Formats: sequence, C-alpha cells, structure tokens
Amino acid sequence: MPLESTPHDVPTPAAPALEPVSGARLARLFGLFAASFLAVSLTASGLMPRPAGFSVSEKMAYLEEHIAKYDAVFVGSSMVWRSFAPRVIDKRLAERGISLRSFNLGGEGMKGYEIDDMLASLLEFPGQQLRFVFIEPRAYDPFITKRNRFTERSVWWHSTEQTLSAIDAAWGMDGSLVARLNMIQIHLRLFGWRQTAYGQGARILKDLLGHGPASQFADGQMDTGAGFQGMSSVWQPGLRAAGQRHRADPNEYLGRLRQLRADLRKRFPAEIWHLDAQRRQLERLTAAGIRVIYVMPPNSITLPVVTALHEEGHLPELLRFDQPDAYPELYELERRYDVNHLTTEAAVLFSRLFADQIVELLEEEG
Repeated sequence: MPLESTPHDVPTPAAPALEPVSGARLARLFGLFAASFLAVSLTASGLMPRPAGFSVSEKMAYLEEHIAKYDAVFVGSSMVWRSFAPRVIDKRLAERGISLRSFNLGGEGMKGYEIDDMLASLLEFPGQQLRFVFIEPRAYDPFITKRNRFTERSVWWHSTEQTLSAIDAAWGMDGSLVARLNMIQIHLRLFGWRQTAYGQGARILKDLLGHGPASQFADGQMDTGAGFQGMSSVWQPGLRAAGQRHRADPNEYLGRLRQLRADLRKRFPAEIWHLDAQRRQLERLTAAGIRVIYVMPPNSITLPVVTALHEEGHLPELLRFDQPDAYPELYELERRYDVNHLTTEAAVLFSRLFADQIVELLEEEG
C-alpha cells in the first residue's frame, strides 16, 4: 500500500520577494509613530486624574481655584501636614505686625521628586502670587519599593522633568548594573503610564460624571483649616493603632529620641544628596520671586546630611526643630500622638514657636 504523501513531500511555493525598506521610509514611519504618540500623550496626560485617596490631590485641586488668597505654603510629609497650623501661625504673626496668609500643603510620605513635581504645577496656577515657600527637606530617592512601584502616586509625579531626574539618580545608585537598569526601566514605564493615562479610563469617566473619590476633608474644612489636619482627626485604623501602641508602651519613642540625639552629632557629605535636583528646586522658586525657607519639623528622626547641605549653601535658609534639647517642650512624651507626630494641641504650640522664629528671622534682616 503506497504511503500517503507527507507535508515535507509537498512542494513549497516560492516566497514573494520582499522589497527593501528605504531609510527615508523608515524615518517617515518613525515620525508618524512619534507624532501619534505625542498627540495621544498631550490628550491623555491632560485627562490624567490626580491620585485618589491622597490628601495633597485635594489640596492642589483647592489651590488651583484659590491660590490667589495665599502668599505662603508649607510643603513636606505628614510631619508638615499634622504640625503646621496656618491659622495659628498667621494669627501669631499678625500680633507682631506681619501679614501672612499661609496654607498647609503637606501630605503623607511626600518625597523629593513628588514635591518638585507638585511645586512646578503650583507655579502654573493662575493668580499665583506666593511670597514664601517653606519646605521640609525630603530625600531624592530613585528607588521605588515594590509596594509603591505602580501606584497612582508613583505614576503621577513622573513628568518628563522628574522622570529624567530620577533616571539620572538611578544610574548613580549603588548596586549592580542590572539593578540600576531595572530601576531605570521602571521609571520609564511609569512615565509612559503618566503620559497615556494608562488604566485610568474608568476613573476619568467617574470624575467627568461627578463621582470622584470621597474627600478626606469635611465640608468647609479646607477653608477653615487651610489644609491643616491635626492627629485628633485621624480615622485610619493603622494610625489609631500606632497612637494606642505609643501610649501603652513609650519605649520605642524613647529609643528614637536616643537615636535622634546620636544622629544629630553625625555629619554626612552633601554629595550623597541629589544636588542637581536640589539646585533646580531652589532656582525654579527663586526665579519666580519666592523666598524659600527650609524647615526640619520636630520629628523623632533627622537627616544628618542636612547640616552639610545648609553649610554648603544648598539649603541657604534653614530652621531646625529636630532638636530635642533646644525645644524640649515639643518632645515631651504626652505631646506625641505616636512616635512621629505631635498631638493636635502640641501642633498648636509648635505653630506658635515657628511663627516666633519667623519673626526673629525677619527682624534680623531689619
């Protein structure tokens, strides 16, 4: 019985000849792709919503409409958010004949690149006439933990400028070439997501229909508190549990104080900071006619590098409240909600002390 023919017995038709693609055609195709991507980016990035569940998103939305009412903002982490009470500060300054209308723009876990992206946006708000920006120095760390790697917040701050800045820092990170390249590709992915509003279609539609995320502020609180929320207003179970642990066992806080005093005696070289990013931050604000004053809040953790940054002119004006021996009243156990944050009552006390320091600073200048 003859065998059936198998596929390899079947003659293969000749493949059609491929015409070579000219360099000019490749250039046109690449130009078409680039133009299409740019058009999509300009449209999509304009629709990209601010991160949900992030206090600074609401504050920025508020300031976009009301920035003309204020001539100073406080910027930094939750230590700024929960410590600087603008109404208290403004009133204290008014008693000394100084007029200031300030707003608290601090938010949970803010870091250097995120702060710079926010400040760049702030300067573009119509009616902006800021005279002062008070900034908590926060590290420019290009490493993003797995937990925070592709969150809305991480995507949001990846503007072109901040992405390039983070890539520059990532290239100089300690570690293997593979680890550095991996972090660079993560920043590039986040940049792409920001530019195309990747995965944000449902959120954009909800916002357009008026069904955006729930507010962290009660009605009118943004006006009455000027962005400040004391720890007495926290509702998050994790923060409440931290406060309960602190009150039940103060040993962690007391250990932090010992470490703080030890760290204050250390001196780290300024070169470990991302000095180019720091320079751009200061130049952008001063070019807009804004006076920049850096402030270390009364935290139980310090940054030893801040001393060198100040002495070498990278943080030209610096007020330091991370000094338990200079401000013992701010470090008393009962004035701490948890190991990091002041109670609301202690925040009022700190705000008065801060205002007094501003008065002294301005009086020294005559």
